[in-house]
Amino acid sequence: MTNDLFTEPVSTGDDLLERVAGLLGTAVRHQFWLLFIDADGRQLQTLVPIDGVPDSPGPQEALRFAPMLDWLAEGEGAHSVAFVIERPGDREFGENDLAWARVLAEAASFIELPVRGLVVMHTDGVRWLAADDYA
Repeated sequence: MTNDLFTEPVSTGDDLLERVAGLLGTAVRHQFWLLFIDADGRQLQTLVPIDGVPDSPGPQEALRFAPMLDWLAEGEGAHSVAFVIERPGDREFGENDLAWARVLAEAASFIELPVRGLVVMHTDGVRWLAADDYA
């Protein structure tokens, strides 16, 4: 990683897609990544992988995830978060992608942490998942 990753702000959706593609590449397994962003829009240095997640969320998943997200965000001094759903497969969004997106956004909402963006990392690259797509 170069210092540019931590000095150049992630201002747009395209910036976030480029950052995720540059840092993570393409999907290998099903997991999530958390990218924390400071008040000036710069990525903080800790990139958090979360593996061992089921294909689809269970009931009350957002309530279970929120305390961990809060603890991590507070520890980093994060102003916002970007979520990456990594999963092998094509670029089309599946029901599980949309369900997990709702869970992640809801967990962030519970702790009043703004979501900078949500990206699906698939076998061939990355794709922006707009709130309108999963709301």
